[in-house]
Amino acid sequence: MRFEDKTDIEKRADLFAESLLVDKREMNNFIARVRPLYSKQKIKNFAARIGVHPAIVLGQLQYRKEVDWSHSREMLVRVRDILISSVLTDGWGHLITAKL
Repeated sequence: MRFEDKTDIEKRADLFAESLLVDKREMNNFIARVRPLYSKQKIKNFAARIGVHPAIVLGQLQYRKEVDWSHSREMLVRVRDILISSVLTDGWGHLITAKL
């Protein structure tokens, strides 16, 4: 989906994540040094250096269209079960029943 086609809240969320999670100058510097050879190891090393999960860096690269959405998918982790263990709904309007 193109940025222009997104709702205002989606645009704000994208910009918030971009500015909060990875310093823009750091990411620009990484891209300038590494483009177009984004190996898994280079992504992991950069993520470790700036203190974020490699999936965050990968997501930023995907968002900027530096890598294809299929690149290094194994770096992504499933977080749904982790997140819904501490909330009352699953985000889709379904109540979560307590596990006793």
